[in-house]
Amino acid sequence: MFENEFMRKAFPIIQGDDFKELDYDLWLLKFLVSVNWRLLVTKYQDVIKDSPAFKDTVLTTLESWRLFLLGERKRAGGAHHMFVISGVPVKITGDVHQKTLHYLLRGIDGSVIVFARSIGVYTKFLPTMFYSPLVPESHSGWKNTRIHAGPSRIVSPQIMAMPGLADYIQMRIQAMHSKPLSGTQRQKISDAMLKNPERAIASESFKVHQATRRLLGEKG
Repeated sequence: MFENEFMRKAFPIIQGDDFKELDYDLWLLKFLVSVNWRLLVTKYQDVIKDSPAFKDTVLTTLESWRLFLLGERKRAGGAHHMFVISGVPVKITGDVHQKTLHYLLRGIDGSVIVFARSIGVYTKFLPTMFYSPLVPESHSGWKNTRIHAGPSRIVSPQIMAMPGLADYIQMRIQAMHSKPLSGTQRQKISDAMLKNPERAIASESFKVHQATRRLLGEKG
């Protein structure tokens, strides 16, 4: 149910290149928590094994989120953030991977981010990022990203400040694109473009490809 409301009410707005605001209700927080809960469920055993200091926090969080999703708790607990990447950036600075724009605007990813003194659940869905910090429960310096339980509005511009996040994202991009497309995969893409070139040219992926060439030059 939460997925349907997100796709119907939020997706058309966040997909635009001129995102400014999104009015939402409890459905957005339930969708975000449901996505990150499912991710944490699949990852928690590895997290506990590698970072036993966070065991109690992870297990408590899973139970709190479960009860919230079942309607047995009014609040999920902790903070939950949604960051919308509003279209192609004007410029890209620094040494970044050639697939950075593809990842930021079209990528689907998810992981539990664990640093020495912090842990959080991170989901990347097309031009949005969901982040639920567990320790600490909130971060300073973030602006217009927190999702509340009641009717509210998320607005642009947003700031998602977190030490190490940019480097972590670059690491994820590197890992996801460490294996090149096979000849068969490349042929399937070429066949699809030749079969319907107008659709391919108009697609979001082609737009991102063109932007990558413009902003990263030979690198893209």
